[in-house]
Amino acid sequence: MENAKAIHVQPNPVTTMGSAAACSFSECIMPAMASSGQGPERLHAQVLVDSIPALIHTARPDGYLDYFNKPWLEYLGVTLDKVTGWNWTAFVHPEDVEGIVAKWRACLATGEIFEYETRVRRADGEYRWMFHRRVPLRDANGNIVKWYGSSLDIEERKTAEEPRPHIVARTATFSLLLASFVLTGCHSSSKISAPTLAFSKVPAADQESPYKTDIFERNYKTDIIEGRATGARPGQRIVLYAKTDGRWGVCRQSGQPFTNIETDGRWKASVHLGILYAALLVDPTYNPPEQTESLPIVGNGVVALAVVNGEGAAPVLPSPKILNFSGYEWTTSTGPIFHAGSRNFYDPANVWTDEGGALHLRISGSPGKWTAAELKLTRSLGYGTYRFQVRDVSHLEPSALLTLITWDGVGTESNRHELDVELGRWGYVDNTNVNYVVQPYYVPANLVAFRLPPGLYTHSFRWEPGKVTFSTVAGSGNTTGGRVINQHVFSSRVPSPEGESVRIALYVFHQGKIPLKNENEVIIDKFEYLP
Repeated sequence: MENAKAIHVQPNPVTTMGSAAACSFSECIMPAMASSGQGPERLHAQVLVDSIPALIHTARPDGYLDYFNKPWLEYLGVTLDKVTGWNWTAFVHPEDVEGIVAKWRACLATGEIFEYETRVRRADGEYRWMFHRRVPLRDANGNIVKWYGSSLDIEERKTAEEPRPHIVARTATFSLLLASFVLTGCHSSSKISAPTLAFSKVPAADQESPYKTDIFERNYKTDIIEGRATGARPGQRIVLYAKTDGRWGVCRQSGQPFTNIETDGRWKASVHLGILYAALLVDPTYNPPEQTESLPIVGNGVVALAVVNGEGAAPVLPSPKILNFSGYEWTTSTGPIFHAGSRNFYDPANVWTDEGGALHLRISGSPGKWTAAELKLTRSLGYGTYRFQVRDVSHLEPSALLTLITWDGVGTESNRHELDVELGRWGYVDNTNVNYVVQPYYVPANLVAFRLPPGLYTHSFRWEPGKVTFSTVAGSGNTTGGRVINQHVFSSRVPSPEGESVRIALYVFHQGKIPLKNENEVIIDKFEYLP
């Protein structure tokens, strides 16, 4: 990453670390931590950063936090998979989540240095004030290729009579310099070279109305994107993604997901318009996912990654929010997303819990501008029993759908690792109103449909290696004590746990025969998981 010199972290006058500290952060820690795979340079860098008595973390250009050092994980009392992506918001005080997410998204859009104070839940359960600072690393063309951050426990400073924010900021900068100093050591002149990607021509951001519903997947406008790969090895290629409607979709060239690199390192291809664009430098054997909610990370065939915003202003979306339901923390979806072939706009305001702890989901708005509701569990649970106690949904209009699923966020309808309970009539008055599904739904053996009379029911599925048992029980009971209305065991194409999460959504099926006419609301009294 010899062109990455945009951070320029400099020691302040009150801190002197010698000549080694004067090197830029990008010349020391960044190339090592950005190197591909698990080679000796990256492992050496990670061990050294883990030894620093500071809370260090990194993020991709799209805001996905992809690394927390060992002291950070020990402070939280969790493993890395519990905080990467946006899972870290589960450890922020609920009153502070909306503010920090909004600030982080704003900095991602502008490229400005991120600074914010929040309360964070320590491993012992205590919320303590922390100061967070993240700075962007840019390539020679000004594109952000990485964010590097440090967090400080400022509980004592926060409660002191005279807080000194400038000292806090300096200390956070010192933490970044310390990481730089450790990695440089007595060999500050040596550098670790890693392949890099840079964009030279970026398409405009997608300007389609986020409320528009007569859009079909794969029916997007296209444009040309160009860039350069530095340090690529023979046989390596580019995979391009565009983020549209809540997901990253691979941009194929003549039916193939790969773009070749010219001898001078340049590449050029067509992409469908999105709000963000990503280029991955990959090994010859790498098989990219067709669609994914989160980009692949460096490693396992991905050598380098770069993300850039589309040119011009993108639609401003509501900030997601974190809420507690049935003892679990959930995050809401926001903006346009495809579900079951229908594009809906998801508004966090359509999801809330009442004083009794019940979960409410609502379709609000008016014809032509409906907004839907979805929330996702912030952790993965794996094999076990999932139960949803749902109040009567017989009032739902034919084109309103409630889905209770577990999914890892990767793949298309033909290859998703997804288990579904679907409540709704799919746009027809006389249709069945409950589906048990192991995706893909179009395989006859993967779907069971039946009609359920009005009432309160508990829907569940018991997920085990090689099989899943769906059940619907009257009332709030389980299959041993309640009246079983229906039960079915699937033993074909049952997925294995791979970072999946529970998702609950209420949305409009726009391809149905009967359009939605009114707002619709459902109430879920309880979610329960049993290993």
